[in-house]
Amino acid sequence: MLSGLRNTLRHVLRPATLLPWFMFSLAATVTGPFNTLALLDDLPRAVYWAGIVGGAMVLSHLLSQAIFLWIPDRSSRMFDLARVCAMVVVFSPLAYGWTRIMIPARVAHSPSMAKIGLFVALIGTVVHISKRILRGQDPFVRQTDGALTLGFPEPETPEVEATPEPRLMRRLPEGATGPVLRLSASDHFVEVVLAEGAHSLRMRFTDAIDEMDGIEGYCSHRSHWVTRAAIAGVERDGAKIALRLVNGDEIPVSRTYKPQLEEAGIL
Repeated sequence: MLSGLRNTLRHVLRPATLLPWFMFSLAATVTGPFNTLALLDDLPRAVYWAGIVGGAMVLSHLLSQAIFLWIPDRSSRMFDLARVCAMVVVFSPLAYGWTRIMIPARVAHSPSMAKIGLFVALIGTVVHISKRILRGQDPFVRQTDGALTLGFPEPETPEVEATPEPRLMRRLPEGATGPVLRLSASDHFVEVVLAEGAHSLRMRFTDAIDEMDGIEGYCSHRSHWVTRAAIAGVERDGAKIALRLVNGDEIPVSRTYKPQLEEAGIL
């Protein structure tokens, strides 16, 4: 639980999270959805939308971690659907309560619970569809030779050098195929990220690493282990360093494990 909260705090305080929060809050303050342009003055409107956008981003990350325990493949459409539904069920009442605080119910044309729930569902759906389009995973629209076409594209698998199958693969569901890109610990579970998706195993992190016998890999953080073949590059943001993997994941590098990665010629 504490590990999940720490991960959420790190996620929220990243520039990549704070900038969208500021931009979306500013856009909503200026445009005034839900008739807030007429119902609220400038400062209260800015506070209202900063709370709505910030709360949505934090809760979405927490729900994503919870749903991962049920649906361990973050790239699946079922994961997206569960995330949208969870946001409607959990976030809509919170947004409605925040609205009642900022905009009393007696004010004419103040948004109802149903309207807020519909708004949350629509925004969540648009966000997830947009992500799939940008990643080339959209089930209806894709690019072929520079032109937009309709259809259901085959999922793309990152190209990773073929390696022997480690013992850890025997613990994964039937049909799961490697290679393993990284292992990440979260409480009593280990997230095993493959080129084709991710799976969650209830086991000790050290045992999972031991069962990656024959595979060259390194701990970059006390909660993260990555295979060398999966490392595509290094990202630096001031003193912060992260490993960029072939599937786009960015894994933090802590000061404890930095010397080991430098010695291996990765940093």
